[in-house]
Parts: sequence; structure tokens; C-alpha cells
Amino acid sequence: MKDIPEKVLKNVEGTIRKYSLFDGNRIYVAYSGGKDSLFLCLVLKQLGYRVYPITIDVGYNSDWNLALNNIRQIGINDGALIGMEEANHIMPEIVAELMKNLESIKEIRRGCFKKATICTPCHNSKMLILQRWAEINNIHFVVNGHHAIDAISSLLKSFYMYIDRWKYYHEEFVYDNFYELILSQKKLYSLEKNEFQKLSLYDEIIKQINANNVGTDEPIVQYIGNTSIRICRPLFGVLENEIVDYFKKQSIELFNESECFVTDFRSKKKLTPREIIQYELLRNAPYSLLECLLELVKMSLDEKGFLKFNVRNNRTKILGNSYKNENVNIIKK
Repeated sequence: MKDIPEKVLKNVEGTIRKYSLFDGNRIYVAYSGGKDSLFLCLVLKQLGYRVYPITIDVGYNSDWNLALNNIRQIGINDGALIGMEEANHIMPEIVAELMKNLESIKEIRRGCFKKATICTPCHNSKMLILQRWAEINNIHFVVNGHHAIDAISSLLKSFYMYIDRWKYYHEEFVYDNFYELILSQKKLYSLEKNEFQKLSLYDEIIKQINANNVGTDEPIVQYIGNTSIRICRPLFGVLENEIVDYFKKQSIELFNESECFVTDFRSKKKLTPREIIQYELLRNAPYSLLECLLELVKMSLDEKGFLKFNVRNNRTKILGNSYKNENVNIIKK
């Protein structure tokens, strides 16, 4: 593996130091096997940290050997694979609920599916398992590979869901309405930073951030649940294109972290609201604009990198309880 670009190393080291993310040399990485978490392992290793990847396998039908071999290929031989047996031992009720969700998703017919796909309950379950594992092993922080585009996409999703409800008076979330709204904004995200900042849209985003109406779900650091265990994001200032460009030059077969036994179901359906924004608005946006949007994300964070307010709770408050109700979360093809 070739060296990580110096620009990226300085960016990540700057984030680590500015927000005091680590209190030791051994770093525990939530490792999915995908490009982002593998890239994070590479960066931390090159910066001189002892990297300890943690992988949680709760029933994926994927080749974890490929993911683990990639870690070994870059010289990392430590780590933990939390399999179903161990996960069931430390949090049986969470695993049981996850399995119930998996079976429900698999039974859903092709013509209709839930907005809350298996990805959300699966992620939340793995986070709870990770939390419990960290508590048992007296670990106080874990890092993950979420990058700048993740943080920006989350902010814009929050903003446009707010606009969809209050500007266009949509009482329920409807996929096609939201997709049409995002497409109507597409040209705005081809502008340079100085052009974008002249738009009323820019002022409106700032206004809603300052009013604690919208924000990102991907801060630089946050606590897992009501514990003292922190999730940190050292790649907060790194653009996804920088990660993609790096791996284009490497001779390594990347593991697709989205592969699971319901992937065929999910991949042939529509993008999630956040994915719509990531791929329709941000994929080809100029670097200067992405830099500008990341500054907007930081407005919803405090000086330590934590959220100033609970974005998810506020979203439910703004959109109403029906935002998460079952009858609203059914999307018909």
C-alpha cells in the first residue's frame, strides 16, 4: 500500500489534536471492512497509532475473510471479530430484536417496502453490542470511518426534510416528493463557494441551524447512548473523493460492507433520503462548495465537536410523531 497523501494526514492529525479525540496510543476502530474504515486504519497506522479493529458480524452473508485479510495486508494483526455467539452472550435481547427485524424485512414483497430498512435497526443493534463490548473491556472511545460527505449529507437531509414539511406543507413523508425537491436543487450544488453564499438558500440553512431546527447526525465526537463511551470521527474533514482516489491507485480488492443476505432486496430499491442527497447533490459539487458546507456543519457543533442539540429528537419534534409512524413509513413503488 502506498503512502496516504500528506494533505490527508495533516487534516486527520489536526482534527485529532483540535478536538482531543484520543487519550492514548491504542486506537479501537469500528471496522466494517469497507473503504472508509479501511482507509481510517491506514491513516491512523501511518500517523503512528496502534490500530485495533473491531468487527461485528450479526449474520451477514459476506466473506469476512476478505475484510480481515485487507487489515492483515496493511500490517495490522490485532483486532476483534464479535460474532453472533459472543453478541448473543453479552446482549441477547438486542440480538433477538435484530433477528426479528431481519426476518420481517426478508418477508416483505417486492412491490412495497418500509422506509426504515434493515440498515437502521442493524446499525443501531451493532452500536449497542459495541457499547456493551466496550464496557466489558473498559474501553472509553471507539473511532469510525465517517467522513466529511457523511456529515454534510446528514445536515442537508435534516434541512430538506424540514423544508419538505414546512415550506411545501407535506403532512407525510413521501419519497417521490422528497426526490423531486432534491432534483430541483441540483444546479445549486454545481456552484462555487462564493456563488453559493449569495443565495437565500445559504442564509436559510444558517437560520435553521441557529434556530436548532436542523443539524448533522455525524458530529466529530458523541457519546453512545447514555454511557461515557465516545464515538470519534477522525475523517470528519476528509472528502469521500480523496478516499476513492486513493484506492483507485492500490491493488487491493475492497470488501463491500453493504453485502448482507437482504442486500438484493435493498440494492434494487430506491435510495434512502440521505443517499439521494449524497449522490444527486454532492457527488460532483466543487471542492470549495463542499468546504463551505462543512463549515455549516460545524455551526451545529460546539467547540469540543459535540452536537449543540439533539438533532434526531428535534427532527421528530418538528416533523411530528407521525414522522416515524408505521403508516407514514410505507413507500409504495
